[in-house]
Formats: sequence, C-alpha cells, structure tokens
Amino acid sequence: MRRDFLYLIAVTAGLLALLPTALQAQGGLPIQELNVKVQLQRNGTASVQQELIYPNPSPLNWRLLSTARQLHLRADERTAQYKATKRGRELILEGSELAKQWQIAYTATTNLIRHDNRDQFFFKVFQQPGVPINRLSVDFYLPAETTGEGLSGNAYAIGGVVDPKATVVAANHLRYEAGFAGGQSLFTVNASWPKSVLRLSLWQELRLSFLNLELIPWLILGFGLPLLSLVVLLRLVLKQRREDRLVVTEIRSQPPSQLSPILVGVLLQKKIYPQGIAALLIDFCQRGYAVIVTKNQEYFLGRRQPPDEKLASWEQKLLFELFPSVETAISNEQLRALNKRSLFSPRIRDAFGEIYQVITDNHFFAENPHLTRVRYKLLALTLYFTGLFGLIWMAVVGSSTYLIIPLGSTMIIAWLIMRLTPKLIHYTREGQAARRDWLAFANYLKLGEPLQPEAARNRTFERYLPYAAALNQTLAWAQRFDRSSSVIVRPDWFITYRETTVAEFAQEIVRFTNDLSKILAGMRGPLVS
Repeated sequence: MRRDFLYLIAVTAGLLALLPTALQAQGGLPIQELNVKVQLQRNGTASVQQELIYPNPSPLNWRLLSTARQLHLRADERTAQYKATKRGRELILEGSELAKQWQIAYTATTNLIRHDNRDQFFFKVFQQPGVPINRLSVDFYLPAETTGEGLSGNAYAIGGVVDPKATVVAANHLRYEAGFAGGQSLFTVNASWPKSVLRLSLWQELRLSFLNLELIPWLILGFGLPLLSLVVLLRLVLKQRREDRLVVTEIRSQPPSQLSPILVGVLLQKKIYPQGIAALLIDFCQRGYAVIVTKNQEYFLGRRQPPDEKLASWEQKLLFELFPSVETAISNEQLRALNKRSLFSPRIRDAFGEIYQVITDNHFFAENPHLTRVRYKLLALTLYFTGLFGLIWMAVVGSSTYLIIPLGSTMIIAWLIMRLTPKLIHYTREGQAARRDWLAFANYLKLGEPLQPEAARNRTFERYLPYAAALNQTLAWAQRFDRSSSVIVRPDWFITYRETTVAEFAQEIVRFTNDLSKILAGMRGPLVS
C-alpha cells in the first residue's frame, strides 16, 4: 500500500513537471503580465519595449504587428537568440530557450493621422495572441520636450478583454490597462493631441495634410484627371482627323512651286521621314552635286562637287555631312555607319532645325512643328507623371485601390498623346492650300494613262523624280513611262554597268529609293523615324 502511494506521488510530480511543455505544445503558457512602453519620436517613428512575464520558464512565440527595426531580444536579463519570420505585415518571433521574463525592444514605423486639426496615433498591441494574458498595461509617451496639452486616448478592445481603460498620467503620458485578455482577443491603443504639439518634418506635414482631405477631392483627382486627359486626347484626335481627311480629286500636271522635295515631304507628312531624305539625295544628284552608281545589286553614292552658294545653308550642311569628300563612294554598309557619325552630328541637327524653320517661315504651319511636338510631349509627360505620383501616393497612404483604374487610365491616355505628337501639327490657310496643290500634283504622278512622247524629250521623268520619291509615287511615276512609247533618257548621275530597258531602269530607281528609305528608317538620328 505504501509502495503504491509513493508511486502515485512520483507520477503526479512527473506530470506537473511536464505541464509547461504540454501547455506550450497546445499553444503556450498563459502570460502573467504584458507591459508595453511606446515612446513617440519627432521623426514619426516609435521606440517600443514589450515585456512578457510568464508564471514559469517558457519559450517565446510572439507576433509584432508593425514594422520592426533595430530589434533586440532578452531572456531573463540576458541577450537571447531568436528566429524572426515575416508573414505579410506581421513579424513572428520565436525564442527556443526557457525564461520567465522576455523583453523585446525595437523601433517601429508609425502612421500618424490628422483629423479635425488633431494628430492621432494608433498602435496594435496584439491580435489573437493564442494564449490568455492575465494583466496588461501600455504606456504611451510623447517626445519629452513637448507639453502634450490636450492629450487624450482610448483603447479598442474586443474578444474577451476585461475592464480596458485609458488614463492621462501626465501632460505627455497616457496609460492603457486591462485586467484580462483572452487568446482570441484584440487590443489597439489610440492617442490624440493638437497638431501644434509636434513639429513634424515637411514631408510628414504634407502627408498628413493629404490624409486629412475628404473623399470628394480624392474622387475629383482620381476621375477628373483621366477625364481631362481624355478630353485633350479626343480634341487632338478629332482635329488631326479633320485636317488629315483631305480628299483631293484635282490634277496638276506641274509642281505647284519650286519647293525642295524634302520640304514637300515635311508639308505633307508633318515631319522629316526617310522618304524625304531619299528625295533630297535624288535632288542633289539631279542638280549635279552627287552621283548614284549601281553594281552587282548594290548602290554607291558619291559627291560630284562640293557645296556652293547655290545651295541653302541647310542643304550645304546635309551635303557636306552625307558626302564628306569629292569622289567618296558610300555603299549600303558604309551608309549605315552614318548612324554613329553624320546623323548625330551638330550640323545635321542644325540642318533639320533650319528645315522646320523654313517650312514655318513659309506660313505652312501655325508654328514650328518641332516646338508643337515638344509642347504636347510636355503636356503628356505632365499627365503621365501626375498619374504615376497618384499611384505612388495611393500605395503610401493606403487609399482605395479603386483609384488604380482612373490613375492608370491617365497614364495610358498620356502615352497615347505622346504617340500622336508627330501628327499634332496645325496647318495655316496657306499650308492647307499648298498641301492641296501638292496632293493634286501627286494625283498627276500616279495617273494610269501613259505619258505623251514629248515627256521624254523634256526630261520630265528626271525632273519630277525627287517629288515622286517625296510623295511616295516613285513606282507609279515610273509605270506611266513603262506603259507609254516614251523612252526614258537615263540621266548622267545614274551610272550602271549593264544595258537596261525602260522598265528595268524604272525598277532600279524604285529599288534605290526604297532601299535607301529602309536604311535611313533603321537609323536613330534626330527627328528621323
């Protein structure tokens, strides 16, 4: 009997010894005391100290519900090793050694909120801790140098928190207490004080001012901005279509003026495109400044004579850069090398600028096309980065995610405006009239009927060829001669080492202009795209 009694005592003692471990396996020992100290700093951060006291030595398993930097952990007044696991916005701390007192110190980033001229501070102490907490206290301090006049606070406690209360201890000190908190409870403290108490940084002041805005201004910003962008886009598109929807049925058998072919291309296309440069090179050839040589399906360009006073300033610059010296032949591969040399040279850039200024001085456009494109691009960039700033701000302050749709739409519309900028050039009345005349001449170049025999005697094909290239009618213009009994007199600036028929010669010219345009289109020079 005595032996059975001693055996029962031994078993009971063993069970009592294993009780903490068993409780920990089921969720941990209850926390006897949880003491928290929160010291607000002037930079908006908070120094936090949490003390967990257990009735018996226990490992640590605790969640921090805010960002934590400079984290330190102590177990019974000695530095402890721990494991930190990030899950969303939570940080789970696990300490494997046994201790009755655990101390956690860290710096937390806080989100101050301004409402009714008062700054508010929220701090979530715990949410579903998993174990009961027998006693709880939280001390909140404003910066030591502040008076804290008008300081007030309250505690949000649900899920089994007994007797929560908040007390103003001093001008800058609040204490929150509760007698008991269950394992599924939540406890958040709130402090409030006049906005004049803290001297915040400019960034924090701006942030709190935006947060204090009501919903209506945010809705105006969120939906008014894309609406404004859409109105601008639709206005530009409608205006562009109204100007571009020009149907010309008239036919002019001669060029309306002596305008340079590249200027004709800018007049119709609103920009310097590769076809215009190809037309200019043919024009140089016709005027005796350059020569084209074809051999073995490859083309070579050479300069016949240096630029002289008969050329305009911008023509001299282009001729000098594209043909550096007399009798220099440039093959397709060598022409591509101009991408790194000529098309990026200051002379080429200045020449393009002069071309736009000449077309403006002729009163074809309301203003310099380059300036018009820059202005619309700046407008589009402003809308784009405003929308981008709105998205970043929404992420920072945690605004409604529904604002992503209008703000993202603003960025898309701004991108569309940027894509349209090459066409957003406004014609003057003189420009519309000149454009109509040149389109009428293009109708003549692409007529289906064959040319009269005297066209060959007047070297009509050669004289109109640069304009045909600028107006994208090179093939149609050559086909008119191919259908007629006229014989194209091959110009002396086009040299070939084999006999060619009229059709073959026309095809050579078409192939040359097309190949040259493709090469130039592959380059990334200024204003050429």
